Amino acid sequence: MNLVDAQECLQRVNLYRQVHQAQDLELDEDLCKQAAKWAAQLASKDRLEHSPREDRENQGENLSGHTGEQEIVKAVDRWYGEEKDYSFKKNKFSGNTGHFTQIVWQATKKFGIAQAKSSTGWTYVVARFSPPGNLIVTPPGEEECFKQNVQKADKSLEKAMKTLKIVKESSEPKKFKAPGKDEQKEVLDQINRIRGNHRVNPLKLDKKLVEEAEKWAKKIAKNDKPESGNAEDQGECLFTYSGPNFKLSGAVDAWHGGKEKYNFNKPGWQPGSGNFTQLVWADTENFGVAAAQSKSGKIYVCARFSPPGNVIVTPPGEAACFEKNVFAS
Repeated sequence: MNLVDAQECLQRVNLYRQVHQAQDLELDEDLCKQAAKWAAQLASKDRLEHSPREDRENQGENLSGHTGEQEIVKAVDRWYGEEKDYSFKKNKFSGNTGHFTQIVWQATKKFGIAQAKSSTGWTYVVARFSPPGNLIVTPPGEEECFKQNVQKADKSLEKAMKTLKIVKESSEPKKFKAPGKDEQKEVLDQINRIRGNHRVNPLKLDKKLVEEAEKWAKKIAKNDKPESGNAEDQGECLFTYSGPNFKLSGAVDAWHGGKEKYNFNKPGWQPGSGNFTQLVWADTENFGVAAAQSKSGKIYVCARFSPPGNVIVTPPGEAACFEKNVFAS
């Protein structure tokens, strides 16, 4: 992540702090480096979890994960968005508002932030704060610590509040809308550019495959669980999205990311690369894609391919089949 992005996040954090009568934070190079190190580990593990406390002595930590393309500053907005659930009467820590209270914690002085992207398309954002927020010292105890460090928004700060209103409005997530023909065509073009780079023929959008993909996407969205459809004579790629402002192209980016796990010097089925090899499988000719949203808000993408990729015929065997169909760019 470049310095410009980190500075933008710092400015957003300090805007929120000003509204809550807290001093501005300073961007700290060491905290940024430590945040980058942990973000890289999360991307490698491909799961969201806090770093061990012994590895971040005297540091608070905010985490965020998302799929698709979005600005890193949106993570700061999501953390602050917990403010609506915080009780200024109870003045206590809550797992639902801990990111917000860390953002505006009076005693915090320094800030660092970084992000890293996994091979499956997930982006992991890590922010570090020093001294840490949400710190309870006895005496005076939890309620007094939070009362001293988490102040109500000062509505007299008209300029900051006006800017805050603009920020909130601009960060409102777009409602999910099932992909139409135009978006399906854009994704087809995206896939065909990838296939062109791998020296195979372009795919055609197939109405029947679109219908099959839509039917399955709706089913797994209803069950709120991704599972293979095992469609006869069709290949399949699935993708699950959590977060605002869904873009169908993000699914293709995630599938294409499997290229990093494929060894072209050893042709064959390789764990973590099946979506990629289906995308570029030379014998595949037709394509259909659809997406549906579950009640929990998750978005499920299903793509169908015909003839299917990742097919092993003996003879000639696995290595020969993949060598014939999957080419390096």
